[in-house]
Amino acid sequence: MPNYPVTEIHFSIPEPRHVVLTVYDIQGRRVRVLLNQLMNAGTHTVRFDGSDLPAGIYFYTIQAGHFTATRRMLLLK
Repeated sequence: MPNYPVTEIHFSIPEPRHVVLTVYDIQGRRVRVLLNQLMNAGTHTVRFDGSDLPAGIYFYTIQAGHFTATRRMLLLK
């Protein structure tokens, strides 16, 4: 059976911003804060290792300044 607990999350910001990247489970509980820092403008990649989490649907939220986006991801094991 394949194992896919690691993925990369890519995002871009047009100017330096404080960025918070948080992962939530399907019940809305925060399971991990992947990033909470000032980032330079440009494209960034953050690695998410969910090998210690159960398989299922998760959501991640990116907050950068006044911008917020939430995306869904599927963790397979």
